[in-house]
Amino acid sequence: MRMTNIALLVLTLLLGGCEGPEGLTGQDGQDGQDGQDGKDGKDGKDGKSAPPRAYALHTACKDCHADILKRWSGSGHAHAMVKVLGQKPDDPPFSTYPAQPPTDDKGKAYSYTDVTYIVGGFAWQSMYTDAKGYLITGSKTANVTKTGQWQAFEETVAPGTLPLTCARCHSTGFIAADAHEVGAKQDGLEGMAGSWIEEGVACERCHGPASEHVSAVGYGPIKVDRSSQMCGKCHGRQPLDEIAADGGLIAQAQQWNEVGATRMRVVSCNDCHDSHQSAHFDDTTVNPDRGIITACESCHYQKVTKQKVAKHGQVGGGPDCVTCHMPKAVKVAVGNGANGLADHRSHLFRINTDPTATQLSTDGKRVMPYLTITVACRQCHSDTTAKPDAVLQANAMGYHD
Repeated sequence: MRMTNIALLVLTLLLGGCEGPEGLTGQDGQDGQDGQDGKDGKDGKDGKSAPPRAYALHTACKDCHADILKRWSGSGHAHAMVKVLGQKPDDPPFSTYPAQPPTDDKGKAYSYTDVTYIVGGFAWQSMYTDAKGYLITGSKTANVTKTGQWQAFEETVAPGTLPLTCARCHSTGFIAADAHEVGAKQDGLEGMAGSWIEEGVACERCHGPASEHVSAVGYGPIKVDRSSQMCGKCHGRQPLDEIAADGGLIAQAQQWNEVGATRMRVVSCNDCHDSHQSAHFDDTTVNPDRGIITACESCHYQKVTKQKVAKHGQVGGGPDCVTCHMPKAVKVAVGNGANGLADHRSHLFRINTDPTATQLSTDGKRVMPYLTITVACRQCHSDTTAKPDAVLQANAMGYHD
């Protein structure tokens, strides 16, 4: 009996030391049921809506910024558009509105009682809106400021049909009628493309609504944007990588496009210009520096002393930097595409000395991103027999080397 138990014990130990192969894995069990979602909490009370920032008008700025306001009042921004109240408005600085508004191509002779707004008039030209707010069009409906002559403005558009879209850049606080919640039009006139707060490019056109800033509560923040993008909203055209032509000349309002096509694009408009005063008129009282706060030679001083044509370098007797690098090749009011002469300075700067270079694209619709010898030099050297193209090109090559 004892031997039998011992044999069983030995057999058990031997069998326990040898494991058999693993069995098959059983199937996964079923997932448990998801728990119920908790109940949503109660909604909080609505917060108070912040009132929209309101406009204060430029007159609210005079107490603290009298000097800036004085300089601005002598600039084109301040007189970009004026409202006509039944009679000829006061003339802008250095300029004169015509005694009588134009006559359109239908033969209607307008008087100031028929006109609602004047667009422009400072330095270049002025256009007019009729009693319904439409721009007056025709072959002699734009008045050239410097000469008082009448010339064509959108002569292919019938009078009484062209909305005043110019207000987008010639006013402050503009809202297009199709973007306005009630489709508002200035003064309720059907020809207006929208509504605005103030005529002209006033303080809040660039700095934004200033009601909080001028508040007696504590001078709230105000926008100070010195970027070229700010200026380019009106001094630029879409697409920005193209420069449009106008009758063989550079079309107006493309300064940002022009600068963007050159190496000067790294420089801000405000590096050279004081946006609060005129860059055109020179008056010792109002605009002593013509709005130019940085002269070309401040950065390009080496170029001033290195000029290939000695006569050009004569102090007070020769051309300055802008004469050649910013020729009057932009048409605002008048211009001649045949010789490249116009009434507003270009911002292309770079002169292409290749005699075969053309100023315009093949189709004549776009301007090349440079100035040709003809445009840069013929502003002064109009006599082609005295200074042939070959002579001008030879002198231009390595001019500042």
